[in-house]
Amino acid sequence: MGQNASFAFGSESHISFTAPGAGTYKGIVFFQSPTVTGTMTTNTFRSESTSVIQGAVYTPNGDIVIDCEGTVGASADYTVWVVKRLLIHWGTLQVTSNYSGSPTPLPDPVVAMVSGKAVLIR
Repeated sequence: MGQNASFAFGSESHISFTAPGAGTYKGIVFFQSPTVTGTMTTNTFRSESTSVIQGAVYTPNGDIVIDCEGTVGASADYTVWVVKRLLIHWGTLQVTSNYSGSPTPLPDPVVAMVSGKAVLIR
């Protein structure tokens, strides 16, 4: 996502995202550069249906707002949330961590964190 980019899924949205299995953004569903400064972005889930997000959501300078009747993250093997703030106004956030049983690979920096080696994402 760009300098002031954000995403917003409305109440009629049916969300099912799986991160790519290879390449620069392997294991990452949403990415916002950590160098983004200025206006903080707000990213919103308002879907009334169940949402599947399998992979990492990386918006270190943005907010994630969950304001829905459904469940965000349901049925995913795992979802990693790296955000400035996570706000749940209404709805359910399901967090799972079946990393080894997932066909979706973890992003390399997350693998390093799980193994106890910190890595800076650039």
